[in-house]
Amino acid sequence: FLAVYLFSSYQLLIIDERVVMTNALLEVKNIYYSVESLSEHILKDMTFSLGTGEFLVLVGSNGSGKSSLIKCINRRNSIASGDISLMGQSIDTYRVADYSHRVVTISQASADNLFQQLTLFENMQIINPSVTRKQFEAYLDQFGYDLVPFIDAPIYQLSGGEKQLCVLAIYLFLRPDILLLDEHTSAMDPKTGDLVMEITHKMVVKYKMACVMATHNIKHAANYGDRLVAIKDGEIYQDIQNHREKVSRHEILELCY
Repeated sequence: FLAVYLFSSYQLLIIDERVVMTNALLEVKNIYYSVESLSEHILKDMTFSLGTGEFLVLVGSNGSGKSSLIKCINRRNSIASGDISLMGQSIDTYRVADYSHRVVTISQASADNLFQQLTLFENMQIINPSVTRKQFEAYLDQFGYDLVPFIDAPIYQLSGGEKQLCVLAIYLFLRPDILLLDEHTSAMDPKTGDLVMEITHKMVVKYKMACVMATHNIKHAANYGDRLVAIKDGEIYQDIQNHREKVSRHEILELCY
């Protein structure tokens, strides 16, 4: 993942800026995904769309296909059939630099996104070499958590919650079209996880970005997002709009397990 961004930093001048108008920002059409070691498809005939600024929450038990779906959207998994398109254009046609800035993934491990030996600002410069220290400090002042004191601290010295907030700060600076969150609070204690989730939601709303979040946290699934999609055995089991008004935590728990 880091290698993609290192490569992309040298490709910014040749980004493909073609945009095709479509009603949906992201469209997942009849996709199947499998691995050689398993006879059954992990994802089966998966179809849904995501609108601009929409916050979709994915729930389901372990092995249901949530993380596999996210990895298909961010192109880490190659689908067997079907198609995924961004702005009406198949994701396979985007150049690496372009797509990696349009669609950003944050997982539970900060090491997937940051060099642990480098400082916060050094990591920022790898992702966006043109940013100045003054610009970055001004941005951090508006972030919602005081990260400015950590700007020259090596990432490994920070707590788990602070590391994840640094990941959010750096990658949201790119203003991606879509933010993919793969259990990004699961490695934290409940209080820290709630703080990171609160700031995540605040920034997603502020920058009006679309978001797909996979989570086992019933509280977060109930309190955040515009739409709840429950996955079971690689298929969409329920797709509920405005779920915060319609579905209780107990019902979400039943959908998951």
